[in-house]
Amino acid sequence: MEDIEKYIKNDTDIAFEYELQHTPDNILTWRRYLANWKSQLTSNSNELDKLDQEKRIIWLYERFCNQFPNDSELWEEFIQWLIDFNVDTRKYNIKMDIHYQDICKLFQKALSNFDLNISNGKALNSNQNCEKLCLMYVRFSVYHYDLSFITNSLDMSLKRCHSRDIHSQIWELILHFIYEKQLPLIDFNNSNKGEDANRFDFYLNSFPGDLTNFDESEEAFQITELLIGSSYFSTKNSDDGTSHNITTTDSWSCYILYRYLLVCPPKLLFETLGQLIKTRDYKNIKLIYDIYLSPKAINNTNRGNPEKKFIPDTKIPFILHLNYLKALDHLKLHTIYSTFLKQLYDIFPANFSQLKIIEAKYFLKCSNVFKSKEIISNALDSTNEYFHFIRLYNFFINFEECFIEVLTNNLFHNINKTDILKIKSKDDWLNELNENNTELSNLLDSNELKLNDLKLRQNQNDIQAWFERIEIFKKHISNKKKNNNNSVELSKIYVDAILKIDPYKVNVPGSFGKLWCDYSDIYWNAENFDTAREICNRALMVPFLHVLDLEIIWAHWCQKESLNGDILRQIKILQVALEPPQNPNFVLESFNRKDRKIPAQALIFNSSKLWDEYLQLLEAAYFSKLINLSAVVEAYDKCIALQVASPMTFINYAQFFEISGAPLRGFQVYERAISVFPPETKFEIWKIYIPELLELQNKNATLVSIERIRDIFDEAIETLQEANIDFKDFYLLYSDFEEKINGLSGMAVSILYNAALYPYSKNKYIPPSSCIMKNNLELWDKCFLKAARFLEPKTVEPMYEQCIKLLPNSKVTRYIIQFTELEISLNQISRARDVLIYGSKLLPPSNNLNLWEYWEKFEIEHGTEESFKEMFRLKRTLTEEMCIDTEQVTNQEGHIQFVASSAPSILSHNKGLSNAQPTNSEEIDLDI
Repeated sequence: MEDIEKYIKNDTDIAFEYELQHTPDNILTWRRYLANWKSQLTSNSNELDKLDQEKRIIWLYERFCNQFPNDSELWEEFIQWLIDFNVDTRKYNIKMDIHYQDICKLFQKALSNFDLNISNGKALNSNQNCEKLCLMYVRFSVYHYDLSFITNSLDMSLKRCHSRDIHSQIWELILHFIYEKQLPLIDFNNSNKGEDANRFDFYLNSFPGDLTNFDESEEAFQITELLIGSSYFSTKNSDDGTSHNITTTDSWSCYILYRYLLVCPPKLLFETLGQLIKTRDYKNIKLIYDIYLSPKAINNTNRGNPEKKFIPDTKIPFILHLNYLKALDHLKLHTIYSTFLKQLYDIFPANFSQLKIIEAKYFLKCSNVFKSKEIISNALDSTNEYFHFIRLYNFFINFEECFIEVLTNNLFHNINKTDILKIKSKDDWLNELNENNTELSNLLDSNELKLNDLKLRQNQNDIQAWFERIEIFKKHISNKKKNNNNSVELSKIYVDAILKIDPYKVNVPGSFGKLWCDYSDIYWNAENFDTAREICNRALMVPFLHVLDLEIIWAHWCQKESLNGDILRQIKILQVALEPPQNPNFVLESFNRKDRKIPAQALIFNSSKLWDEYLQLLEAAYFSKLINLSAVVEAYDKCIALQVASPMTFINYAQFFEISGAPLRGFQVYERAISVFPPETKFEIWKIYIPELLELQNKNATLVSIERIRDIFDEAIETLQEANIDFKDFYLLYSDFEEKINGLSGMAVSILYNAALYPYSKNKYIPPSSCIMKNNLELWDKCFLKAARFLEPKTVEPMYEQCIKLLPNSKVTRYIIQFTELEISLNQISRARDVLIYGSKLLPPSNNLNLWEYWEKFEIEHGTEESFKEMFRLKRTLTEEMCIDTEQVTNQEGHIQFVASSAPSILSHNKGLSNAQPTNSEEIDLDI
C-alpha cells in the first residue's frame, strides 16, 4: 500500500478507501470506486493528466483482482479494458511501456488463480468459470504470432476447461492460425531463398486429375530445374539435388498438429495428416504417419502405438501416400522408398502414370537420367489405359525436349562451360545430344504405333487393331525403298498376330480369316506359291468360331489359284471343302446348340457361298470340255440334297440345262424348286419358269403339252391367290397363251373376267388407292378390250353390269360410259340413257363431271328436248339432295359417302338395271 498516497487525491477517494477497509469483500463498493475513476478519465482532456489517471485505474484494477482472484469476469474486464484503452491497434500501450507480453503474463496470472480441478467437480457459478478467459487468451496470443505464448495459452486453457465444446473452439483457433498463417508463412519463406525450394516438390503437383486443365509448361519448368539441380550436368550439385533443396521446417506446427491428432475427430484425421506435410518436418512426419496410418490404427485398434508402420491401404487417401513418399525422399531412405512405391503400384493401379512420373522425377533428382528414361519408356510399353498412356507420352516428350534444351544451353550458351566439360568431353556431349534428338524424333514418329500397342494390350484378340498395325507399318515403309526385308518384317507382324489371337475370343465373323488371307497374299504376290498354299492350309486348321472365316479362306485360296489358270485345281480345292460328313443333319444340329463343341470346319460343307462358286467352276470346266455333264449334274444334285441350294442355285441349274440343250431337264429343276420354297419364292421362280416354258412351246409345241401348261398356270394362280400375292401378270400371260397359241379367244376373256372378279369373292373391302385396286382395274380394262374384239355385245352386257356393281363409286364412271357406248352400238338408246341415269346417282355431280359432259353430248345426238330438260332437272335434284355425311367420311380416296335422297326416283321406270344393286358393303344404296 506504499502507492496509496500517490493515487489517492481527494476526499471521495479517501471515503472509498475507508469503506473498503471495513467491507473489503463488497464487490459493489469496488465497482463504484472504479466507475468513479473511469468517469474522471473520460472528462479529462489533458494528455498528462489522462495518462496519470489510466495508471491509477490499472492500480485499482490490480487491487480489485487480487481481492477477488477467482472472479473470471473481473479478470476479463480488466484485461479487455487494458487492451482497449492502453494499447493501439498494432503495439499495445507504447506510451505506458506495456508490451503485449505483459498482457500475456497477466493472462497467465489470472488463469493461475483457477485451480486445475476447479471445473472438474460441482457446477460452478459464472464468475468462477474461466472458459471465456481461456478463449480470450488464445485469441490474443494467436493475434500476436508469438508461438511460445500460443503454446502456453493452449496448455493452460486445455487444462482448465473440460467442456468438449470449449476444447473444440480452442483447437479451432489454433488450427486456423496454423493453416492460414503459420504454414503459408513457411511456404513463403521457402520460396524466397534465392532458389525455389519447392521445385523438387513433385509429389503433390506432378499429376492433374483432369488433363484438360494441365499446364505442360509448369511441368517442363520442373523437369528443367531438376536437370539443372542434378549432378549430371554440373560437378557443383550433389547426386540427390540437395544443394538446391534447403528447406525451412516448422517443427512447432508439426508438434501442435501431433497433439491435435490425439484428440481430433476420426473424420478429420486424414485432413490433419494432410496438413502435416506442409510443416516440412519430415522426420516427425514419417513417425506420425507410421503411428496413425498403420493397419491397426486404421482399424481403430491400439491407436497411437509407436510400434506401428505405415502400409499402403485403399482406405487411406492417395495423397497421404504421396506425402509419405515425399518424407522418405527427403530423409534419403531409398530402400524404404522403393519398397513403398512398389506397394503403391499394386494398391493404386488407377494412379499408375502418376506414380511412374514421380519415380522418374525421383531418379532425375538423384541425377540418374537414364534410369528416369527407362522408367517412362517401360511404363509406356506396359500401360493398358489410354489416359495413362497420354500422360506418360506427353511427359516423355517434355522430358526429351527439356534434356536437349538444358544440354544445349550448357554446351553453347553457358559462360562456365568448363564445369560440364569436366564430366564429359565436348564430343561425347555432342554425341549424346544427337542421340537424344534422334530419340525425340523417333518418339514423335512412333506415337501411332505406340497407341496401337496400347489397343493390343487391352485386347490382343482385336483383329481391327492388328489391321491398323499392318497399315501403320505399310505407311512407315511407303517412303522407303522396297526390299525383301520389308516383306519379312511385315510377315513377322502377321505371325505375331496369328500366335497371339485366340480364335475362340474373336467376335467379328470373317475378320480372322481375312487376316490369314492377307498373310498369304505376301507370298502369292511374291509368286512363292508353295509357301502361300502352306499358309492357306494351316489357316484351315484353325478352330474358328464362325464359318465365314473358313469361307473367306477357301474362296481366297481358290481365287488366287485362278491366277494360274488351273481351273481343275480350283475344283479340287473346293471338293475337299464341300465334302459332306456321313450324317449332315446331326452335325448341323450339334453346331447350332449353345454348348456346341464342334468347330466351324465340320460345317463348311453347308456353305452356300462355296457351293455357288464350286458349281460355277464346274460349269466353266464343262463348257471348256474339261469334265462331262454328269459331274456337273451330280454336284448340283448333291447341293440340293444337302439343302444348301438357294433359289438362285435352282435357277442356275435349270438354265445350265437350257444352255446345254436339255430344256426339259431344266423345267424339271424348276418344278423341284417350286416344291421346296414358300409362295413368295415360288412367285419369283414362276416369273422366270413360265415365260421360258411358253417360249419353248411356241418354238416346238410337241415338247410341252397344252394341258401341262394350263396345269402350271392354274397351280401358280391358285398358290398366289391363297398367299395374297400379286397374280395379275400370270393371268395376263395365261390369257395371251389361250388367245395367241390356242386360239381360244373366249377362254382368254373368261380368264381375265374371273381374275377381275376374284378380289371380291372374299367380301373384303379394297381401298380405291391400293395396289390391288390398281391391278384389278387393269384386269377389267384388258378383259373389256378383249371382249370387245372377240365376244358379241349381248354377251358383254352382264360383264359390265357386274363390274359397275362391284367397283367403288369413284372408279366406275369410265365403265358406265363404255357400257353406254355398248348399248348405243346395239341401238338401245333408252337402255343407254338408263345406264347414264344409274351412273349419275353414284356420285355428286361436282365429282362426276366426265359422265355429265358425256350425257350432254349423248342427249344432243340421241335425245329430245324433253329428255334434255329431264337430264338437267335430275342434275339439279342430285346437287341439292346428295350431301356429304361427315361422320362417315373415310380416309380413302374416292370413297366419300353420300346420303341418298328420300324423294321417289324419277327414273323408276328403269327396269334394265333394276337388279344391278351395289354389293360392296362400303358403298351407298341409291335406290335406283
